Amino acid sequence: MSFAYNTKTEVCAIPTEDKHCKKALVAGMLAIAGSKSGDVVKFSTENIRVKDLLVGLVGDLYKAKVEVVASERMRATLFGIEISNSKEMLEDIGMDTIAVHFNYDILKRDCCKRAFIRGAFLGGGSVTDPTKSYHMEISTKHLTIRDEFLRLLMRFGIKAKNMERNGYHVFYIKGSEKIQDMLALIGANRTTLKFVEVKINNEVRNNVNRRQNCELANMDKTAAAASEHKKALDKINTTIGIDFLPPDLEPIAWTRLENMEATMSELGGMLDPPITKSAVSRKLKKIIEIAKTLEQNEDNREY
Repeated sequence: MSFAYNTKTEVCAIPTEDKHCKKALVAGMLAIAGSKSGDVVKFSTENIRVKDLLVGLVGDLYKAKVEVVASERMRATLFGIEISNSKEMLEDIGMDTIAVHFNYDILKRDCCKRAFIRGAFLGGGSVTDPTKSYHMEISTKHLTIRDEFLRLLMRFGIKAKNMERNGYHVFYIKGSEKIQDMLALIGANRTTLKFVEVKINNEVRNNVNRRQNCELANMDKTAAAASEHKKALDKINTTIGIDFLPPDLEPIAWTRLENMEATMSELGGMLDPPITKSAVSRKLKKIIEIAKTLEQNEDNREY
């Protein structure tokens, strides 16, 4: 099962005892993901736990007729739910008029607001497996509740962005910290722990990769520098000879020739007395300059 499916399954198992929270939960599911035709509200889901939860809540709260039709898809079963003959339910979920709106009478308590957001996720939500990317979203076809839902999330410090996609209004969250906050808000505690565990593993793996890339880059840099030093020392050796270098440069010249794979710091430690990495770099730059001068003098003589 997908990460999103498992998350919804966990959220469905959260106990909801109070009647006002149950109403808010139903309102979140249907106001976000339900559609209305006359006095019939339609809702569909591939998660059997979401189906069972909605059917059970509607049966507990309202004198409504509920029908469920299952249809097989290539990889899953789609449960289509039709709820009819429930004027009270339509009023509670804010679907009693042409446009869908929040019924704030059932969202007065913070617990009810959380239940509504939980229902919204169960109805139209999805969260990407954190091993792949950090993305969580809730989508709805109802333009009229877009701004209302954004404001509701902001009450809990969740700042979501929104976009239009294939006729849906999509509220989305990116970034691991924000998604953790949202998962905690809807009560997906096990999923939050799993999310954090995967995030830590991702960070450790990324840090290892960065270190390896840095080490490879340093090795490439060391090899390139060594090649330049070898070229300069060969030029000096075949013209004036390394023995004729200034006394402060001759020791590092011989040390470099004998240790072409060593780093600047390692070369400095091989000298007696040892010198710093920056001092080694300065001396080798002088050697390169001497080699360039010798090469230029040869070019001038040929000319």
